[in-house]
Amino acid sequence: MTRRRLALVLFTFVVQIVAQAAATEPTTVRLIGVIESYNRATHLLSMSTAKGVVQFSVASDVRVRIDGRMADARVLDTAIGDRAELRYAIAGDIKTVISIHLFTRSSARRL
Repeated sequence: MTRRRLALVLFTFVVQIVAQAAATEPTTVRLIGVIESYNRATHLLSMSTAKGVVQFSVASDVRVRIDGRMADARVLDTAIGDRAELRYAIAGDIKTVISIHLFTRSSARRL
């Protein structure tokens, strides 16, 4: 009987730890749209989607690609109006971009 109680207590403890870990890890989401604006000073990016304009915080170590090739984050200043695919993490109410794939005008037509 004591082993059964100990096993039940241990099981309950493990389930609580797993539930807390799942609740605190951010969810990663993918979004495709058109870049409306980017402010390098505040690291804020606005993207137009089918559901409207969404604003994101851009991580300082964001990965940027143009048609599959690595690029520097400074290209975001000139990417206004370009189609892009964002991968971002949601933690609470904060949406932080972790990667951006920009499409040139010719490749965007194929999407």
